[in-house]
Amino acid sequence: IAGVDGQCRRWVYRYADSPETPVLNTDDPSHTADRLWAASAVNQVGILKQPLVGSRVLALWGQEASDGRTASPEPALTAMRSISRSVHRYGAWTFAAEAVAPEHIAKLQNSGADFVPDTLLPSALEAALLSGSAKPLTDRVAFIRESGIDISRLLHGNPDLYARSEVFEKVRNAVLQRYGLSGNAVMPRNGLDIGRRIAGIDDTQARKMADDVRQSGSSDLTRHDAESAFRFVRARTVHKAVSSFYALLPGLYMMSGHDLMGTLTFDADAPLSAGQPGIPGGGDPLRITRRGIQRADMLYDPVSLQLSDVNSYASELKRVLAVRASSGVASARCEHYFSFADQRAFAVQSSDGGRIRFVTVINITSAPLTASMRMPERMWPGDRVRELVTGTDLEYTAESVKMEIPGYGVRLVRIIGNNR
Repeated sequence: IAGVDGQCRRWVYRYADSPETPVLNTDDPSHTADRLWAASAVNQVGILKQPLVGSRVLALWGQEASDGRTASPEPALTAMRSISRSVHRYGAWTFAAEAVAPEHIAKLQNSGADFVPDTLLPSALEAALLSGSAKPLTDRVAFIRESGIDISRLLHGNPDLYARSEVFEKVRNAVLQRYGLSGNAVMPRNGLDIGRRIAGIDDTQARKMADDVRQSGSSDLTRHDAESAFRFVRARTVHKAVSSFYALLPGLYMMSGHDLMGTLTFDADAPLSAGQPGIPGGGDPLRITRRGIQRADMLYDPVSLQLSDVNSYASELKRVLAVRASSGVASARCEHYFSFADQRAFAVQSSDGGRIRFVTVINITSAPLTASMRMPERMWPGDRVRELVTGTDLEYTAESVKMEIPGYGVRLVRIIGNNR
């Protein structure tokens, strides 16, 4: 190929996904790749008015020669920098639209990607919820700090990015095995399948509920129906907790239709598997499509019906997202991560860089929690401490804040400092 300098060179091209995918060579002296990226940015941002542009560059990872010890990340990082420059020039944001190995997150962040999918916290949060201890989360935080990852620039809560992802599956299996927990073949969808597994681990309340039904002489519900109903409610509770926790963290938050509808993936070993009696739609022949494919179970009604119910998942999540938007926690910078109440709760402290601090707290157990949350920084007289989800003021001392959190509850504490 003759370059713009008149010299002929021989190029070797590699395509991604399919031969029809355009091949972009960042080393071509004609700068064709840069012009194509700029044109794509103009189309996405200027014409389609997209404020957020996703890009996939991992197919380029390791295509250039390395030192023989570690694989070179080039030309993936160079491509990300070029794409980000073009998108930023037109006033938009960029994010990596694919699951990234934890050891590569900081590199992509440093190469211009404004947001990178979070493949760290989901597996650690699942392990914490299954074990009832915040230790997996605190251990993961140590890796975040050592790796130089900015948690404020992570993309939280979009399960579609993790579906069929070998990267996320390896990370998840490694974390679960580390803490002696068993995984299954189903990738957790932002808490949906996590809640289903938890519902099958702790069934003490389910059996008590079933015994109460049997003693009352009710003919409408059997013991099995009562247990299934309890597990169904537990799955909803955990799903809401995971979604709310991600929504109230700094960084980017995305949702999919699977979240809003509560889509459960098929798994014959799970307590809420398809076709099980006691589950809405279970065993219903109308749930079979014309092609003979069974429809997935749904935890919730259609969104249009949910929004008409003030107590539905969509309505409650709408209130949580309103708190996220009005508080400013999304643009805060993370400062500290800690557990309290004997590892039963986990907290992330962030700051706006001035007088305001935020503390996102999750109770990872099913039992209500009343405890003093010891703060990493001193509290002063005159500080205003308010919990934003419930809209209540909290008592505090110089070292701690008194918290009351329901089982699998999430809270956002805002501290307006008097002497910060």
